[in-house]
Amino acid sequence: MIATQQYGTVFVDKEDLTMPGLKFDNIQGDAVKDLMLRFLGEKAAAKRQVLTASSVEQSFVGLKQLISCKNWRAAVDLCGRLLTAHGQGYGKSGLPTSHTADSLQLWFVRLALLVKLGLFQNAEMEFEPFGNLDQPDLYYEYYPHVYPGRRGKGRRRAAWAPLGSWLGCFSALCLLEAQPRLCVDAGEAGAALS
Repeated sequence: MIATQQYGTVFVDKEDLTMPGLKFDNIQGDAVKDLMLRFLGEKAAAKRQVLTASSVEQSFVGLKQLISCKNWRAAVDLCGRLLTAHGQGYGKSGLPTSHTADSLQLWFVRLALLVKLGLFQNAEMEFEPFGNLDQPDLYYEYYPHVYPGRRGKGRRRAAWAPLGSWLGCFSALCLLEAQPRLCVDAGEAGAALS
């Protein structure tokens, strides 16, 4: 067994780590505007004013804005940008990375949005690196410098349950205890996307 990562006194093989990355880089865009352009012309399409991934703050604040106005496609795009900033963007799948509460929350939101949009294959492909959600780097102990004295995955295991029921193949475990960013709990997350 060859150790490739060491945190504290724990050695973990690379193949036992969660190494997510965006699997598709196509921008979702504004489907309504595309239809308007096609059927009503450029002048009518130019009048459509909606929030886009580029027009909001490049943070959880902007993501919350997009979700609250139900602009799911733009929210998927912004999640992709934010995950890229965390080193988990397109082409990064299979490469070691460090997870944070923010990056894991972004993955949850992105996967839930893909499911909401009916892009089940995309969601399934992007969820694949998380496996059964039991890799060592999904536990607090893997990050003793960030979560000193914390053990386990946290209290909010139910946060990932909706994805499991929507896709039918995912485990219902939580990655890390979600820090309240976009939603207070899994119930609010589900309500925001229904």
